[in-house]
Amino acid sequence: MSSFTDTDAVCPFYIAADNLKIRCEGIIPETKSTSSLFKNNSDRDSILEQCCFNNYKLCPMYWAINRKYE
Repeated sequence: MSSFTDTDAVCPFYIAADNLKIRCEGIIPETKSTSSLFKNNSDRDSILEQCCFNNYKLCPMYWAINRKYE
């Protein structure tokens, strides 16, 4: 995984990352989380660095989850 830790995340919907997965707040109301499963950790780390820890508005999951609050 990248050198970031969960506390470095800037995305308001980010929960955690572990082997092959990124967990975010649930898209569906009344759910706790939504997971994105990647084919390898390199792909996961790329999204973590690009979106979760830097510019979360580039992330499609951010926009999907944000719709709950519109």
